[in-house]
Amino acid sequence: MLTVTSNLTFESGSTCNIGVGAGSSSGNLDVGGTLSLNGSSLEIDGTLNGDGVTFATAASVYGEFINYPDEAYVQTGSGDVHYFIHYAADSVTINTNGTYVAPPAIGSPILWDIGKASNANNMPSVASNFTEAGVSEYITGATVSNVEGAQSMTDGFITVNLSAYTGVSVKNGVTYTGAGASIIREYVYLKDQSAVITIGGLSRRLAPNTEYYLYIWGKGDAATQNGTFSYGGVDITTSTADPLTTDASEFMAKFSFTTDATVADTLDVDWTIISTYTGFNGFAIVAAADPQPTVGEISIDILSSGTNAVLSFATDPFGLYGVEMKTSLSDNSWSDLGLEIDGTGGIVTVTNAVSADVEFYRAFIQD
Repeated sequence: MLTVTSNLTFESGSTCNIGVGAGSSSGNLDVGGTLSLNGSSLEIDGTLNGDGVTFATAASVYGEFINYPDEAYVQTGSGDVHYFIHYAADSVTINTNGTYVAPPAIGSPILWDIGKASNANNMPSVASNFTEAGVSEYITGATVSNVEGAQSMTDGFITVNLSAYTGVSVKNGVTYTGAGASIIREYVYLKDQSAVITIGGLSRRLAPNTEYYLYIWGKGDAATQNGTFSYGGVDITTSTADPLTTDASEFMAKFSFTTDATVADTLDVDWTIISTYTGFNGFAIVAAADPQPTVGEISIDILSSGTNAVLSFATDPFGLYGVEMKTSLSDNSWSDLGLEIDGTGGIVTVTNAVSADVEFYRAFIQD
């Protein structure tokens, strides 16, 4: 643990390791003032808390940190490896080494596709592929985490750890069409052993006292590569029998669970091999009842030309939105601008030409 009551600055080219290395225990860094990294390297096996975090160009921050839904996230790293930090701060300055990543909304679908980044024919998934693969709940507009397969995986918010692991594989030379083609094409696999799949980070993604469905896809390269997923006392065996793309139910396991008032952070699934190999291609956690989207308060800016109004409002990732206007509050009806706006889980903006001295706008949820 390193605690700094005021500001902490790293000089250019410096290195700081906290709780990292053989024999080290996890460590936290708490900064009472501003943390500045001027082209330096910071590695923490723990949590970073700071009133302000400023990253200079070429700075690097490594570690896996505990994240909470009321805090913002920063993605940084190099090459194909990305790491996520969290900070308890009102603002953060990101330069060329990092990208701001907003935390997903509580209750939004969790969609994971496990792939092999080095594969030249990698097929990242989108939400519609999960619908094709058997998810019947509403997931339109949801974000998919296309995660490179490994024994420990993270998209920065959700983690997946396997107690046993052999490698990552891809079925090459096969034309994949139909149900969940991109999901079943690549996977992590086991050989001659079983494992526990631990999904973590759920306490900051799932709503309390809510029923959810857990979908898991398991498909390998050959008809003999079957496995069984077990959760909540239910065992479901997935088939890898050819043809590969006809019926999603052959390679999908579906379970249900209900969260408590205090949502548990982890969920364990037993993964049992039946013959020689078994595959794990991805998973989804979605609310059993279709979510009800909400509309955030609209803010309006008039561009300097005075001819266009820019409307901004908060959305949910599963909502479809529209905008209406009228020129007098005494009018009985609103005029629909004819827009179909997919929710993002964040702020969306709409630009509309100003046609009257006074205009009123409202956003609505489309059926």
